[in-house]
Formats: sequence, C-alpha cells, structure tokens
Amino acid sequence: MEIEEYLFENESITEQVSAYDSIDALSSANEGTLACTPVRLVYVCGNDVTDISINDVHAIEYGDLSYPTEYLNWGLGTMILGLILLTIWGVVEYIFSELGFETLLFFVSGVVLSSAIVILLWGYFVRRATLKIHTSNKSYEFTSEQNNLDEIAHTVRAYEMKNNQYGAY
Repeated sequence: MEIEEYLFENESITEQVSAYDSIDALSSANEGTLACTPVRLVYVCGNDVTDISINDVHAIEYGDLSYPTEYLNWGLGTMILGLILLTIWGVVEYIFSELGFETLLFFVSGVVLSSAIVILLWGYFVRRATLKIHTSNKSYEFTSEQNNLDEIAHTVRAYEMKNNQYGAY
C-alpha cells in the first residue's frame, strides 16, 4: 500500500521521510514511509499502517544519526568475554597442557571475539536517526538514514500548536 492510498481525499502531506519501525531493520522490504499531515502522523510499510492523531502525541524524542548503544554494549561485552576466555586458555595451556582441551578453549574464544567484531560492525551499518512518539496508550519508534527525520517532529509540534491554538512562542 502506498501512503497516498491510505490518506483521505484532499489530505495533504506536509513532511515525508523513508523510515523503519525497528532499529535492526536493514532491507528495503522493512522500509516504509512516515508522513505528517495537518491532523495525523501516518506510517505505511507494505500493508501495515500506523495512524497517530497529532492531538494524542504527548511527547517526542529525537536522536540524531548515531551508533546504537545496544550494539556497542553487546559488542564490548562479547569482546570482554572473549578476552577472558583467551586469558583462561593461556592459564590452562600453561598449567594443564597435558589434558589436551586447551585447543577447544582457544577455538571458542576465537569464535566469541569474532562475534564481537561482527556485532560492532553490524551496529555501524544500522546507525540511524531515531524519532520516538509517545501517546497516552503507546510509544512508537521510527528510525531513518535520512537527515530530515527531525522535520517530522517539528511539523507535529507545529500542527499541535496550531490545532490547540497555542500560537507561536
């Protein structure tokens, strides 16, 4: 489904950006369109649609293009585990070299260290800007590789002020 198919007749799109609804999504099959209209925020990805009334938005959090901290934490934690296993391997090889199981421990520590590198590299490829929209019932998180995700946040707040007749600050 395209965004234009979901909108009402004569409903205008003020801001639009390609976005994901998950920080881990990489393929274009998981990429949708996040659009702001004067009354709602609409995210369309395939046949799935998320429709958020601007009047229901209580809080907005925007984070600029950055490396996801989950990947940094998991990558560094796995790296530390690998180094601990490598240290244990060194001790086992030195003290118990006749047992013959030090090769397996060396192999396992190598796999763990390789996994840490893969996790850290994967985090580099999924770095994105994030936009969290909080309503009274649910929170939504959108990510984008594009630089204009913050414009969606500004547009939502501008329409909220206009709809509630707060006026400009």
